[in-house]
Amino acid sequence: MPANFQSRAKIFEDKCVCSNLRGCPRPVSIFDLNTKSIETNVTGMIFDCLLVDGVLASSLDCFYQSSCLSLLQNEAIIPIGVQPLNASSRFTQTTTIEQLL
Repeated sequence: MPANFQSRAKIFEDKCVCSNLRGCPRPVSIFDLNTKSIETNVTGMIFDCLLVDGVLASSLDCFYQSSCLSLLQNEAIIPIGVQPLNASSRFTQTTTIEQLL
């Protein structure tokens, strides 16, 4: 018996629909689970309809800032042992993951 699959594109509060070709990129946010409100945005990290699109559009910005890395480490389910990137790195804070590839 053949399976019948249906899917619906995610529609965000600002009416952006994931079925459009440009996706719906927006900053990665950390939410307060009790109030469901945004606590903070993660500098340089992008959320999009497809995980790969968000990762590729994200920059290295957070990885240069110890405060941003601490934020990620505090929210992570498993420990992350990452040190901030050095300012003398050959890549700038605005370099995207896509540019690295």
